[in-house]
Amino acid sequence: MKLAPADEVVGRAINWCRNLLQLPGHAMQGTRRLCRADLVALFDDGDALDISSFVEGWFAEPTQATLHRLVERLKQK
Repeated sequence: MKLAPADEVVGRAINWCRNLLQLPGHAMQGTRRLCRADLVALFDDGDALDISSFVEGWFAEPTQATLHRLVERLKQK
């Protein structure tokens, strides 16, 4: 990956996606499955996730403040 001038970002992103779409689908799916295996295993074992801490983190004041700022910025667009 390289940094690109702002006016070239969308075009480069589209080209990158087109290149990915030209790769063999079965190989891409296998790679995705392999890369996500740890995440899938976490969700398969409900006891492996500390849901209370996760929810607490999302509703903590710093997280909520950040989310509120993000919403305000999005409203201005």
